[in-house]
Amino acid sequence: MKIIVHRGAEEPGGSCIELRSGKSRILLDYGAPPPKEDGTASEETLNLPGLYDSSPNPILALLLSHTHYDNYGALLARPINPGIKVYMSEIMEDVIRITAKMPRNGKKLPAGSRYFRRGHKFIVGRFVITPYLMDHSAAEAFAFLIESEGKRVLYTGHFREHGNKAAAFKQFLAAKMGPIDVLITEGVQAGLEKGPTEQEIMAQVETKLKTHNGALFFMCAGQDLGLLACLAFIAKNTRRYLVVDGYTALLLERVKFLAQKHGAELKLPGLD
Repeated sequence: MKIIVHRGAEEPGGSCIELRSGKSRILLDYGAPPPKEDGTASEETLNLPGLYDSSPNPILALLLSHTHYDNYGALLARPINPGIKVYMSEIMEDVIRITAKMPRNGKKLPAGSRYFRRGHKFIVGRFVITPYLMDHSAAEAFAFLIESEGKRVLYTGHFREHGNKAAAFKQFLAAKMGPIDVLITEGVQAGLEKGPTEQEIMAQVETKLKTHNGALFFMCAGQDLGLLACLAFIAKNTRRYLVVDGYTALLLERVKFLAQKHGAELKLPGLD
């Protein structure tokens, strides 16, 4: 198996990693890079054989780890080869499609997305892939265990252990994956600094709401659905209203629809 880091090793974001096994090729993420130091836009697309044209050894699939633009944005810049299967979760697809359509010059996600589910293995060419749910501020985030030729590569994507899906990260650490030959970690920040957990911050917000008469403004990402759920429950507990923008409301309604579709109850006040 060969690992090629096309982008993302020397800058935060814009990740794109290729794995090769025999004639099988897959990509892990295809993100938009950050602007240059002078503020001008960086070239989003990469000139990889088979990504936009035909190739004797075609790219079989593109796996998206989560729904942040620096991990999928280049996918929207130019239509890729329609023979490439794009793998993501169902929630991830909805979030990307909604986000891409928001600007006036909205872009379209390529058709033919394939869904994966956490813990369920799937096969692409010579690769056996197992997705693991991770704790992150994106609507959903995943790590991938990728096996081929007797080698095992673990790609984490982004992750944290202090958010509302901390249990997912603990389950990931507890999973019996066996020996790992290569660990690829996308980390834009790493350190031993200790700060408040999101649960501690939410407790501070609730205390503030109980002692403050006027509106309280909270800035967060519209895709951070776990955090928004916490804010909704705090608003209910303090007899307040949680007011969100149209983009966030649309995301929440879609997540509610998908939850009901799969027979799950979305416990989020205000989305009855």
